[in-house]
Amino acid sequence: MNSEEHSCQCGGHPAAAPRKNAGIPVPILAEESHQCGCGGHGHHSSENAHAGHHHHEGCGCGGGGVCPRKYHSVAGLILAAWLLVHFVISFLGFWPEHYQTLISTIHRYKTPLIAIEILFIGVPLLVHIGYGLRFLLREGITLPREKHHYATATRFFWQRVSAIVLLLFVVFHVATLHQWGFHLVYKLTHWSALQRYSEGGIFVPDNAYASTVEGVSSFWNASDPSNPGNVIVVTFYLLAVLAAVYHLANGIATSAMVWDITPDDSPAANRLWSYCKVAAIGLLVLGAGSWWAFARGV
Repeated sequence: MNSEEHSCQCGGHPAAAPRKNAGIPVPILAEESHQCGCGGHGHHSSENAHAGHHHHEGCGCGGGGVCPRKYHSVAGLILAAWLLVHFVISFLGFWPEHYQTLISTIHRYKTPLIAIEILFIGVPLLVHIGYGLRFLLREGITLPREKHHYATATRFFWQRVSAIVLLLFVVFHVATLHQWGFHLVYKLTHWSALQRYSEGGIFVPDNAYASTVEGVSSFWNASDPSNPGNVIVVTFYLLAVLAAVYHLANGIATSAMVWDITPDDSPAANRLWSYCKVAAIGLLVLGAGSWWAFARGV
Protein backbone atom coordinates (compact mmCIF):
# COMPACT_ATOMS: atom_id res chain seq x y z
CA MET A 1 0.00 0.00 0.00
CA ASN A 2 1.30 3.42 -0.92
CA SER A 3 1.72 5.98 1.84
CA GLU A 4 -1.15 8.49 2.01
CA GLU A 5 -0.69 11.66 4.01
CA HIS A 6 -3.73 13.01 5.81
CA SER A 7 -4.15 16.41 7.35
CA CYS A 8 -6.90 18.06 9.34
CA GLN A 9 -5.89 21.52 8.06
CA CYS A 10 -4.82 22.64 11.51
CA GLY A 11 -1.26 23.34 10.54
CA GLY A 12 0.15 20.24 12.14
CA HIS A 13 2.37 17.65 10.60
CA PRO A 14 0.39 14.96 8.80
CA ALA A 15 0.80 11.35 9.65
CA ALA A 16 1.11 8.56 7.16
CA ALA A 17 -1.63 5.98 6.67
CA PRO A 18 -0.96 2.42 7.93
CA ARG A 19 1.35 0.47 5.64
CA LYS A 20 3.58 -2.53 5.54
CA ASN A 21 7.21 -1.86 6.22
CA ALA A 22 9.98 -4.30 5.33
CA GLY A 23 7.53 -7.19 5.24
CA ILE A 24 6.24 -6.53 8.75
CA PRO A 25 2.45 -6.16 8.77
CA VAL A 26 1.06 -3.12 10.54
CA PRO A 27 -2.46 -3.36 11.99
CA ILE A 28 -5.03 -1.38 9.99
CA LEU A 29 -7.90 0.16 11.91
CA ALA A 30 -11.40 0.18 10.53
CA GLU A 31 -11.48 3.98 10.60
CA GLU A 32 -8.45 5.87 9.41
CA SER A 33 -7.52 8.31 12.18
CA HIS A 34 -4.45 10.40 12.61
CA GLN A 35 -2.87 12.68 15.12
CA CYS A 36 -2.43 16.16 13.77
CA GLY A 37 0.24 18.58 14.84
CA CYS A 38 -2.21 20.66 16.88
CA GLY A 39 -2.86 17.91 19.36
CA GLY A 40 -6.16 16.59 18.06
CA HIS A 41 -7.41 13.84 15.81
CA GLY A 42 -8.67 14.41 12.31
CA HIS A 43 -10.48 11.85 10.19
CA HIS A 44 -10.49 11.17 6.48
CA SER A 45 -12.89 9.24 4.40
CA SER A 46 -10.94 6.45 2.66
CA GLU A 47 -13.10 6.77 -0.43
CA ASN A 48 -12.45 10.50 -0.73
CA ALA A 49 -8.75 10.05 -0.05
CA HIS A 50 -8.36 7.51 -2.87
CA ALA A 51 -10.27 9.84 -5.17
CA GLY A 52 -7.81 12.60 -4.41
CA HIS A 53 -10.30 14.65 -2.37
CA HIS A 54 -9.63 15.64 1.23
CA HIS A 55 -12.72 15.70 3.37
CA HIS A 56 -12.15 17.14 6.83
CA GLU A 57 -14.44 16.33 9.69
CA GLY A 58 -12.90 18.58 12.30
CA CYS A 59 -9.63 17.99 14.05
CA GLY A 60 -10.96 18.12 17.62
CA CYS A 61 -7.90 20.03 18.74
CA GLY A 62 -9.41 21.40 21.88
CA GLY A 63 -11.46 23.94 19.97
CA GLY A 64 -14.84 22.23 20.33
CA GLY A 65 -14.55 20.60 16.92
CA VAL A 66 -13.08 23.76 15.36
CA CYS A 67 -9.36 23.88 14.73
CA PRO A 68 -7.71 26.35 17.18
CA ARG A 69 -5.90 27.95 14.25
CA LYS A 70 -9.24 29.35 13.15
CA TYR A 71 -9.73 31.13 16.48
CA HIS A 72 -6.12 32.28 16.21
CA SER A 73 -6.61 33.63 12.68
CA VAL A 74 -9.86 35.49 13.47
CA ALA A 75 -8.23 37.21 16.45
CA GLY A 76 -5.28 38.07 14.22
CA LEU A 77 -7.49 39.66 11.57
CA ILE A 78 -9.16 41.84 14.22
CA LEU A 79 -5.74 42.95 15.41
CA ALA A 80 -4.72 43.59 11.79
CA ALA A 81 -7.58 46.04 11.40
CA TRP A 82 -6.51 47.78 14.60
CA LEU A 83 -2.88 47.93 13.37
CA LEU A 84 -3.98 49.67 10.18
CA VAL A 85 -5.98 52.24 12.18
CA HIS A 86 -3.02 52.73 14.52
CA PHE A 87 -0.63 53.36 11.63
CA VAL A 88 -2.99 55.90 10.06
CA ILE A 89 -3.43 57.78 13.34
CA SER A 90 0.31 57.76 14.03
CA PHE A 91 1.08 58.98 10.51
CA LEU A 92 -0.63 62.23 11.50
CA GLY A 93 2.40 62.81 13.72
CA PHE A 94 3.88 64.67 10.74
CA TRP A 95 1.24 67.30 11.55
CA PRO A 96 1.31 67.55 15.37
CA GLU A 97 -1.70 69.87 15.59
CA HIS A 98 -3.90 67.49 13.58
CA TYR A 99 -2.57 64.56 15.60
CA GLN A 100 -3.45 66.33 18.85
CA THR A 101 -6.94 67.20 17.58
CA LEU A 102 -7.69 63.60 16.67
CA ILE A 103 -6.29 62.20 19.94
CA SER A 104 -8.32 64.73 21.95
CA THR A 105 -11.47 63.75 20.07
CA ILE A 106 -10.88 60.04 20.65
CA HIS A 107 -10.17 60.43 24.36
CA ARG A 108 -13.22 62.62 24.84
CA TYR A 109 -15.27 59.42 24.94
CA LYS A 110 -13.47 57.64 27.78
CA THR A 111 -16.01 54.94 28.64
CA PRO A 112 -16.58 53.73 25.05
CA LEU A 113 -12.81 53.90 24.48
CA ILE A 114 -12.11 51.61 27.42
CA ALA A 115 -14.77 49.16 26.20
CA ILE A 116 -13.26 49.18 22.69
CA GLU A 117 -9.75 48.65 24.08
CA ILE A 118 -10.90 45.65 26.09
CA LEU A 119 -13.24 44.00 23.56
CA PHE A 120 -11.47 44.70 20.27
CA ILE A 121 -7.84 44.91 21.37
CA GLY A 122 -7.37 43.21 24.74
CA VAL A 123 -9.45 40.07 24.16
CA PRO A 124 -8.25 39.37 20.59
CA LEU A 125 -4.68 40.03 21.73
CA LEU A 126 -4.95 37.50 24.56
CA VAL A 127 -6.52 34.91 22.26
CA HIS A 128 -3.92 35.43 19.54
CA ILE A 129 -0.98 35.37 21.97
CA GLY A 130 -2.38 32.41 23.91
CA TYR A 131 -2.84 30.16 20.90
CA GLY A 132 0.35 31.49 19.32
CA LEU A 133 2.40 30.48 22.36
CA ARG A 134 0.70 27.10 22.35
CA PHE A 135 1.72 26.50 18.73
CA LEU A 136 5.22 27.87 19.32
CA LEU A 137 5.89 25.70 22.38
CA ARG A 138 4.61 22.59 20.62
CA GLU A 139 6.15 23.08 17.18
CA GLY A 140 9.20 25.20 17.99
CA ILE A 141 10.85 27.89 15.93
CA THR A 142 13.58 25.89 14.20
CA LEU A 143 13.45 26.07 10.43
CA PRO A 144 12.08 22.65 9.42
CA ARG A 145 13.86 20.66 6.75
CA GLU A 146 10.66 19.75 5.00
CA LYS A 147 8.00 22.10 3.73
CA HIS A 148 5.57 23.15 6.43
CA HIS A 149 1.93 22.26 5.99
CA TYR A 150 0.96 25.90 5.43
CA ALA A 151 3.11 27.74 2.89
CA THR A 152 6.89 27.29 2.86
CA ALA A 153 9.25 26.42 5.67
CA THR A 154 10.96 29.80 5.35
CA ARG A 155 7.69 31.69 5.72
CA PHE A 156 6.81 29.48 8.70
CA PHE A 157 10.13 30.28 10.35
CA TRP A 158 9.92 34.05 9.86
CA GLN A 159 6.31 34.09 11.00
CA ARG A 160 7.50 32.66 14.33
CA VAL A 161 10.42 35.08 14.56
CA SER A 162 8.18 38.06 13.85
CA ALA A 163 5.70 36.78 16.44
CA ILE A 164 8.38 36.76 19.15
CA VAL A 165 9.50 40.28 18.21
CA LEU A 166 5.91 41.52 18.32
CA LEU A 167 5.21 39.85 21.67
CA LEU A 168 8.22 41.57 23.24
CA PHE A 169 7.23 44.87 21.63
CA VAL A 170 3.59 44.72 22.76
CA VAL A 171 4.71 44.09 26.35
CA PHE A 172 7.15 47.02 26.23
CA HIS A 173 4.76 49.35 24.38
CA VAL A 174 1.83 48.77 26.74
CA ALA A 175 4.01 48.76 29.87
CA THR A 176 5.64 52.10 29.15
CA LEU A 177 3.09 54.16 27.25
CA HIS A 178 -0.29 53.17 28.62
CA GLN A 179 -2.14 53.16 31.92
CA TRP A 180 -2.48 49.35 31.79
CA GLY A 181 1.29 48.89 32.22
CA PHE A 182 3.81 50.18 34.72
CA HIS A 183 1.33 52.80 35.93
CA LEU A 184 -1.00 50.05 37.11
CA VAL A 185 1.92 48.19 38.71
CA TYR A 186 2.94 51.39 40.52
CA LYS A 187 -0.58 51.98 41.82
CA LEU A 188 -0.65 48.46 43.23
CA THR A 189 2.88 48.32 44.65
CA HIS A 190 4.14 51.95 44.94
CA TRP A 191 7.52 50.63 43.83
CA SER A 192 9.90 53.60 43.82
CA ALA A 193 11.66 52.38 40.67
CA LEU A 194 8.43 53.09 38.79
CA GLN A 195 7.98 56.62 40.14
CA ARG A 196 8.10 57.88 36.55
CA TYR A 197 4.73 56.20 35.98
CA SER A 198 3.00 57.47 39.11
CA GLU A 199 0.63 59.74 37.15
CA GLY A 200 0.10 57.39 34.22
CA GLY A 201 1.92 55.99 31.21
CA ILE A 202 4.38 58.08 29.23
CA PHE A 203 1.69 58.84 26.68
CA VAL A 204 -0.43 61.80 27.78
CA PRO A 205 -3.54 62.47 25.64
CA ASP A 206 -3.49 66.20 26.39
CA ASN A 207 0.11 66.42 25.18
CA ALA A 208 -0.08 63.70 22.57
CA TYR A 209 2.77 64.49 20.18
CA ALA A 210 5.47 65.41 22.70
CA SER A 211 4.64 62.49 24.99
CA THR A 212 4.70 60.01 22.09
CA VAL A 213 8.09 61.35 21.01
CA GLU A 214 9.28 60.85 24.59
CA GLY A 215 8.18 57.23 24.52
CA VAL A 216 9.66 56.48 21.10
CA SER A 217 12.80 58.55 20.50
CA SER A 218 13.85 59.91 23.89
CA PHE A 219 12.71 57.16 26.22
CA TRP A 220 16.02 56.75 27.99
CA ASN A 221 17.42 60.28 28.01
CA ALA A 222 15.38 63.27 26.85
CA SER A 223 18.40 65.62 26.83
CA ASP A 224 20.61 63.42 24.65
CA PRO A 225 18.90 62.04 21.51
CA SER A 226 22.02 60.01 20.60
CA ASN A 227 22.06 58.20 23.95
CA PRO A 228 22.55 54.44 23.31
CA GLY A 229 19.37 53.68 25.26
CA ASN A 230 17.37 55.99 23.02
CA VAL A 231 18.88 54.44 19.90
CA ILE A 232 18.00 50.93 21.07
CA VAL A 233 14.38 51.86 21.81
CA VAL A 234 13.77 53.77 18.58
CA THR A 235 15.37 50.93 16.57
CA PHE A 236 13.18 48.44 18.41
CA TYR A 237 10.12 50.40 17.30
CA LEU A 238 11.23 50.22 13.66
CA LEU A 239 11.94 46.50 14.00
CA ALA A 240 8.43 46.04 15.39
CA VAL A 241 6.97 47.81 12.34
CA LEU A 242 8.84 45.44 10.02
CA ALA A 243 7.76 42.41 12.05
CA ALA A 244 4.13 43.56 12.13
CA VAL A 245 3.98 44.09 8.38
CA TYR A 246 5.43 40.67 7.59
CA HIS A 247 3.36 38.92 10.24
CA LEU A 248 0.18 40.49 8.90
CA ALA A 249 0.89 39.79 5.22
CA ASN A 250 1.85 36.16 5.78
CA GLY A 251 -0.91 35.73 8.36
CA ILE A 252 -3.63 36.76 5.91
CA ALA A 253 -2.28 34.39 3.26
CA THR A 254 -2.10 31.42 5.64
CA SER A 255 -5.46 32.23 7.26
CA ALA A 256 -7.07 31.66 3.87
CA MET A 257 -5.50 28.19 3.90
CA VAL A 258 -6.70 27.52 7.44
CA TRP A 259 -10.26 28.31 6.36
CA ASP A 260 -9.91 26.29 3.12
CA ILE A 261 -10.47 29.41 1.02
CA THR A 262 -7.22 28.84 -0.85
CA PRO A 263 -5.90 25.26 -0.56
CA ASP A 264 -2.22 24.97 0.28
CA ASP A 265 0.07 25.10 -2.78
CA SER A 266 -2.84 25.93 -5.08
CA PRO A 267 -2.59 28.68 -7.74
CA ALA A 268 -5.13 30.68 -5.72
CA ALA A 269 -2.92 30.49 -2.62
CA ASN A 270 0.10 31.64 -4.59
CA ARG A 271 -1.86 34.53 -6.11
CA LEU A 272 -3.10 35.62 -2.69
CA TRP A 273 0.44 35.56 -1.32
CA SER A 274 1.55 37.74 -4.24
CA TYR A 275 -1.24 40.23 -3.50
CA CYS A 276 -0.30 40.22 0.20
CA LYS A 277 3.32 41.02 -0.64
CA VAL A 278 2.26 43.98 -2.77
CA ALA A 279 -0.07 45.24 -0.02
CA ALA A 280 2.73 44.76 2.50
CA ILE A 281 4.88 47.27 0.61
CA GLY A 282 2.20 49.93 0.99
CA LEU A 283 1.67 49.03 4.64
CA LEU A 284 5.41 49.19 5.26
CA VAL A 285 5.56 52.71 3.82
CA LEU A 286 2.68 53.76 6.06
CA GLY A 287 4.19 52.06 9.12
CA ALA A 288 7.69 53.40 8.56
CA GLY A 289 6.22 56.86 8.05
CA SER A 290 4.29 56.64 11.32
CA TRP A 291 7.53 55.57 13.03
CA TRP A 292 9.56 58.42 11.55
CA ALA A 293 6.92 60.97 12.54
CA PHE A 294 8.01 60.43 16.16
CA ALA A 295 11.51 58.99 15.76
CA ARG A 296 12.74 62.31 14.28
CA GLY A 297 12.06 64.01 17.62
CA VAL A 298 10.31 67.26 18.48
